Amino acid sequence: MTNRTKLKYCGYAIAGISAAFAFVTSYLAWRFSPHAVGLRDLYPSWYYGDAVIFDGYGPYSQWIAAVLVGREGAWYHLSEFIRHDYHSHTPLYPFLCALVILVVGNVVWAHLFVTLTASIMALGLFWRLLGLHFGGRPDPAVQLLVFCSFVFHPGVISCLARPMPDSLALALLLGVFYAFYRFVHTARRRWLWLAYVLILFAMLTKTVLILLAPTIVIWALWSRREAGNQRRLRRRLMHLALPVTLVCAGLIFLLWWSLRSTRAMAFVLAAVAHSVEALTQPKVFFSHAPAFALFLVIGFGLYPLFWRWPMGQIRQLRLAHGFHRVWLVMYLLQRVLFAGFNLAYGRARYTLPLAPSVVLEASDQLAQWWKDGGWRRVGALFPCLFHLAIWCAHLMSLLPLVRG
Repeated sequence: MTNRTKLKYCGYAIAGISAAFAFVTSYLAWRFSPHAVGLRDLYPSWYYGDAVIFDGYGPYSQWIAAVLVGREGAWYHLSEFIRHDYHSHTPLYPFLCALVILVVGNVVWAHLFVTLTASIMALGLFWRLLGLHFGGRPDPAVQLLVFCSFVFHPGVISCLARPMPDSLALALLLGVFYAFYRFVHTARRRWLWLAYVLILFAMLTKTVLILLAPTIVIWALWSRREAGNQRRLRRRLMHLALPVTLVCAGLIFLLWWSLRSTRAMAFVLAAVAHSVEALTQPKVFFSHAPAFALFLVIGFGLYPLFWRWPMGQIRQLRLAHGFHRVWLVMYLLQRVLFAGFNLAYGRARYTLPLAPSVVLEASDQLAQWWKDGGWRRVGALFPCLFHLAIWCAHLMSLLPLVRG
């Protein structure tokens, strides 16, 4: 067995231990996180014994499960969901949970099963994505470093075992990234179709991922210049833009129509009004500054220090970096412009859509520092350790609740 093979298997073991630590601590953070005073009285349908499934996904999935088998009393669960939660909920995650509920008969275990399965898929996709990003045969130590940086990102680790649609959204987002990496390298049409399907499922899992549509349109137009004389790639980049734009417009119409006759529309209009007020009145806008600063620290950490524009690198890598940077700009604009929706800036799970792009943007420079050795190798560990320290500090704050 060669030294490279030994190092590869050692990397697999360390990656597995890191993932196990992430899953266990994510579960503990969900079970023992402090809840707002009076939350159980305000939203009793969220609670199943000592476990809580936030945002009404529990009764939503119970209603779908009851409808699928024609069970009497199905509308009771829907009335509980509507009465205690006025937000718009995307249907894919509760539908998958409903299918598992029909098998296991337990709401909490069904949600955990779907969440853990999606989380494992997300970590596996990111590992494969690193292989494409580094050209097929990455240095095992570098691949392990970037993988751990991703796993320990607060937005990722906080959602791995939390029964919410975030982990499924992360898996679908990484699936979109993987499909585009393969398309950029091969220019094959099948990867475009896979990307279409995954984008649709992503929009039906987490509403904010509808921003993937304008991201892809902007990236496709910009990539025509980067594609150079590859006529097939340029032509298929343009084939990508129009269908995604039409799908985006259709989904926006369906979302508006579903909200128009419900109390959720009042919530949306109030949030938009608050956003307009925040953008037109500096005092209101600056009141969000501390929370937004915390959001930036949690979401980006020290990784921007390792960003660079890959001017001298191969075309495929420049295309990939361009996609990530367009996505980061689109998501940050959404967080700033729609402040009415973003009052909980400091919650780690709101940084989840940023995590893959933030880490991948810094991965090339981290790899270079690791290869240089010496003090640079120690410096390459700082971004990962910084985010790990934030997560450990959060766990330490939960110790009194765990002991209690």
